Amino acid sequence: MLKITRVFCIMLSLVVAATMLFGCANTAQNNIDAPGTEPAVTENTSSEQTEPVDEPILSEDIIEDVPEESTEEKEEPVDWNDIEPANYEVMPELSISGGGDGNSYIVSIVNSKLNGINISFLEYVGYDTAIEWAYSTSTGYSDYTAIDEAANLYSFIRYFDVPDETVREILVGLRNGREDDFTDEEIDLILSDDTEAVAAHFASETAIRKGDNLYSLYWIYSHPISDYISNGITAADVESRVPYYNAAPMSLEAKAAMKGKIQAYASGDYELSQAQAPAVEDNPGVEE
Repeated sequence: MLKITRVFCIMLSLVVAATMLFGCANTAQNNIDAPGTEPAVTENTSSEQTEPVDEPILSEDIIEDVPEESTEEKEEPVDWNDIEPANYEVMPELSISGGGDGNSYIVSIVNSKLNGINISFLEYVGYDTAIEWAYSTSTGYSDYTAIDEAANLYSFIRYFDVPDETVREILVGLRNGREDDFTDEEIDLILSDDTEAVAAHFASETAIRKGDNLYSLYWIYSHPISDYISNGITAADVESRVPYYNAAPMSLEAKAAMKGKIQAYASGDYELSQAQAPAVEDNPGVEE
């Protein structure tokens, strides 16, 4: 059993029980992650640990005892270049109901700094209200891609209309010399209406950005080529994500299907069914 000092995990998945809190421990900040994006909620007022039921996310600096790694030989991952592309018409299901960094890698659209929502913000709006919002906007369970709609600190502040002075007080008060401290310039940015600038600054390195929309590895994997086209995502955009898919905690079957889809899009060797074809805007001035 891992022993965690000064902080305890409050798992978001435990909120379905009325007496349980959610999140994950962090010595520097109290944060939550929305379901699927794994924002962490932490609290620095207890040395006890709640038993992790789902999605345990633990920082390396708060772990006293780390279990010894298994001595069993692990299967070497297959390099992307050695994967035979497979049919992509029906993509293998990806499980994002578990937890850990793997899920965050696949579904996150913003970096870890914007992905975390401090527990002080939750207390300001109320836990139940915050939880309901988190589940409805999580990139793991919704189709939101806009930086001000998908679950993150920026969209939280805008949705609940948190006063500027409250945001500054919380974020400045959390500074402790770590890399995830918000600078004055970053605080000014997330208090602005410049959604495109916010998306550009806080985008996850794995996401594809189009204006103020961010598309995760999971979104690209789970959507058809027709959706790429209708959202302005080019073949070059998708091909640039190959290194991330190669490193992603996905099955060989899933990677093979993704490789088949990427190659088809890049070569133009695909057909759009009527059901998948991008929508065409109506033009009332032109008769059929």
